[in-house]
Amino acid sequence: MTSQLEKLITDILCFTELATPDPAVKWGDTLEPHEVKVGIRHIVKQHIFDLPYIGPVEPLIDPWWGDMGVFMDATPRDVDGKWDISTIQLPEKSWGESALFQLTRCRRVPLKELRGHKILSEYVSEVSAAVIKRDGTYESARFKTYFIGRDSKGFGRWAQPSCYSMLLKRDAENGDIAVGGWTVEENEETTSLMNATIGMQFTRDYQWMTTIAVRNIGNPVLLTTDSAGARDMFSDREANGNRRSALKHWVEQHWRKCRKDADMESFVRQHLRGAEPFIWKGFNCRLTPSPYDIRLCARLEEERKVMKHEGRTMRLRTANAAMV
Repeated sequence: MTSQLEKLITDILCFTELATPDPAVKWGDTLEPHEVKVGIRHIVKQHIFDLPYIGPVEPLIDPWWGDMGVFMDATPRDVDGKWDISTIQLPEKSWGESALFQLTRCRRVPLKELRGHKILSEYVSEVSAAVIKRDGTYESARFKTYFIGRDSKGFGRWAQPSCYSMLLKRDAENGDIAVGGWTVEENEETTSLMNATIGMQFTRDYQWMTTIAVRNIGNPVLLTTDSAGARDMFSDREANGNRRSALKHWVEQHWRKCRKDADMESFVRQHLRGAEPFIWKGFNCRLTPSPYDIRLCARLEEERKVMKHEGRTMRLRTANAAMV
């Protein structure tokens, strides 16, 4: 499985850096107005792709339909109206044999981006996507969608910008009469995409990240994981000398024998310990704890200072005092 993931990451790093627009596509000359040329750099600019990894079993590379462990019922309000997520999705059979993978970026844009349209929400998202082909070319598309509320099960609903069109209204006396009206186009696939995007943004605060990159080449790939998953996944990382440095992980609180006084022991708070940067298969990698874990570690450090000030960090080794 490691070799499979290694090949996938290599392809992602290379193709996202070298892919060029497909010359056979007549950009802007299609029946779908949102099929426009979108530069790969726009999708990856200052962003890293998500390649979710859950546990030591397998990488999850189909983020929209797999069990990502994210809150699919999260809404824009749950993320303070801010989201910007770039992801990778392996192709479906309907895409054809030439498709290698799809890059997608969903980000919030201001209301002025939909000037001239009638929308029913303040939350507007731009979706940019590019299908990378095996020959090194790509096709791309971009469109806007907006949040229109929850469905009966509590999941978000997203629609395409409405447009003014002529509708036929049945009249008993005068027959069909053409009248103007606003149409709202909901799309199941877009709704699933945006619900996953908002859910991923919502869980960002609790996810550990492993970035994998080649120095000065392309954009890094991001593995969503945790300390245990990273340890299992990168167990064959390069060693420093005769041993591998432990990756960042949590150390549980405990009492330790005091070096200066064998009859005493000192309290060691729960804390983060270990290396963040490491080399795996020639890639430059970095394991970063979640923002929540970083804040928790800082809070525990402050609590340890209070304990020390109150004289509660030392005790006799024979004492059975409860840890506080």
